[in-house]
Amino acid sequence: MDPQNPLFHTLILSGKVCCLNCYPQTSEGHRSLPVPVSLRAPKYEPLNKYYDLSNYKSKEDWPEEELEKTPAEFVTLDQPDHMFVKVATALKIHHQRDRKLGHATRQTGLFAYESMDPGQTFGGYLVIQGDDREAIRELFDRVAALLGDTLLLGRSRRAEYGGLASLSWKEKDVRERELAPYGVRLDRDVEPGERFKVLLTSDYVGRFIHTGLVNPSALGEELAHALGADSAEVANQFLGFQRNGGFNRKWQLPLPQASALAAGSIMVLKAKKKISLSALKALESRAFGERIAEGYGRISFLSIGDQELSIEMDNERTVQKPPAITSETPPITLRQVERRLLYQALTDQVYKLASNIKVNDPPSRSLIGRFRVVLRMPCDKALSQMELWLKDNDDPDALRPHARNQLKRCRLEGLGETVTMYDWLCARISESKTPALVETQGTLRSALGLDLIRRECMITTDGSVKETMTGILPKIISLLIDAVFTQIARQSQRAERGE
Repeated sequence: MDPQNPLFHTLILSGKVCCLNCYPQTSEGHRSLPVPVSLRAPKYEPLNKYYDLSNYKSKEDWPEEELEKTPAEFVTLDQPDHMFVKVATALKIHHQRDRKLGHATRQTGLFAYESMDPGQTFGGYLVIQGDDREAIRELFDRVAALLGDTLLLGRSRRAEYGGLASLSWKEKDVRERELAPYGVRLDRDVEPGERFKVLLTSDYVGRFIHTGLVNPSALGEELAHALGADSAEVANQFLGFQRNGGFNRKWQLPLPQASALAAGSIMVLKAKKKISLSALKALESRAFGERIAEGYGRISFLSIGDQELSIEMDNERTVQKPPAITSETPPITLRQVERRLLYQALTDQVYKLASNIKVNDPPSRSLIGRFRVVLRMPCDKALSQMELWLKDNDDPDALRPHARNQLKRCRLEGLGETVTMYDWLCARISESKTPALVETQGTLRSALGLDLIRRECMITTDGSVKETMTGILPKIISLLIDAVFTQIARQSQRAERGE
């Protein structure tokens, strides 16, 4: 467009139009936000229990458990029920082609592309400023007409990539603030002495006021200046940092990289005097730092909420559209690849699940060793042998009462339920003989996330992937039992060493 064109000035240079970041949407169509830096998960607790450290008054009040990062990068904060959202990605290896020969050679290099899987939905907002509703509507119509119905995103847009995104507008979802009026959004005046939070909903690139050098931590100074002198002070902060760059398609050159404050950073402020809600809304409607036309420097004000949160993973979100299979019976090669993908994904989930267990009154090392020796047998024989051992009667093949009582006293936590080792083993062995486990509700199905894994690894048909998963499930259950016994043995050794 011509820089002298008034439309170019209105849409690009005037600051009246700003595109906010597109973040993944849930299965119900709600836009998520980057996970706050202050949100942490207990390492050995159930997967849906989390702590928001920014809601504690001081570090001395933090929970004593060992904490780790959340399992996803995005979460819905402005909905009654919080939910984690994952972006499904894939990594492909490519062999560079010799331009003269037209094919790859030994001298050409290998490179990898990380891409987002197709079929995912992302949501963002278009911030438009105008004198009245008619002016805002006119600007929106112009932007929508210029963008069209589809967009090519990312690199290799003319090859197998390109992110051919289809655009749709929710014209009814018109709001004054970025967050919906649910959850933890601050919707009232702040009284003197009250604590409230600032959430960075997009990356921030700032500079020192006096020197002009890049300074990601300058957001606090900008906020204090915008709120007014002696209006609030920073009581605590949870910050994340990263380096942001970019690429100028017109120049065919990369943009200079700069240190940035990562989206999800939290600042806890304490009001020194009353701050009106209208003043907070005015700050949310503007942006801070540089590159604000690209959506940088957006903030939202939050109230101090609950210290302990329950957040579920959105397993119903569509993450990938499998290729169409015309024949009723998929090719054997595709089924073999699908089986390998399923087995690897389930194996990773098994070890992750087993690493989160907590055990009380563990069985003896000798009893653990007996089970682990049996688990080295083929899975069907191992499960049959353990079924004989766990018979609670006078069967000569059953465990002695002393060994059986050890399993009944041992309690497991962190496997989606709190149960004795004896009952847990009996349940897993029973599930290994249930072909419909992948279709019926159950503790193991939810703990392993079978639904999500099935959708992520499906490359043939839904019936085929269910059949494949049913076939490998006994082996996965055997692997899970072995991983749990291994984790119990490690915890017992650490306890003996006093760690």
